[in-house]
Amino acid sequence: MRLVFLAAAAALSTACSSETSCVARGALVATPKGRRPVEELALGDEVTAVDPASGERVTATLVGIRRAMRECITLTGEGFSLTCTTDHPLYDPSEGRWAPAGDWALGARSALLFVPQEGHPRAAQVTGRSSSVRLSEVFDLTVDHALHNFVADGVLVHNKSRPLEICAYPDAGSSYESAPCTCSTGGSGATVCSAPGGVAVCVCDGADAGRN
Repeated sequence: MRLVFLAAAAALSTACSSETSCVARGALVATPKGRRPVEELALGDEVTAVDPASGERVTATLVGIRRAMRECITLTGEGFSLTCTTDHPLYDPSEGRWAPAGDWALGARSALLFVPQEGHPRAAQVTGRSSSVRLSEVFDLTVDHALHNFVADGVLVHNKSRPLEICAYPDAGSSYESAPCTCSTGGSGATVCSAPGGVAVCVCDGADAGRN
């Protein structure tokens, strides 16, 4: 059974695209007002991002949310149980770098950065790994902070999404769906996905799209 699981996890970590690395429905996301289920979050909501080097918590705003159905694995340890896609970048505190969740599923990495509701973030050992993959509804969050991360079920995770550009339209009465949106990243195909607080969020497909 374990050999079957390892083979499936390895295949998934290479098959998933850079735009589908997500956490599963039910994951509790840290926000300045407490933890909230990921499926209840909306564009414009505030979430907590963390500087993995210093442990400092900062407030970030959600500017992108995508949903999909994907195969997931579950990693557990003292204080956390995270279900996510195998390609979702998680933080390895022993090496100070991001790596796909499939590495922990395969046993190639042992510790994650655990962020308690109170207290300083710390390394936590992964003591359990799901024995099989399962299909789940997953959510990919994009934040407006340079740290590009958030906390899901107590684990620091990366938001692996296309670059976003925030732009305000001069005519507040214009339709956000039809108003022009220009990208400064040199990309094309800008699309308005929302307008929280009267500010339009433009998704820009730049040359660096999909990078962590």
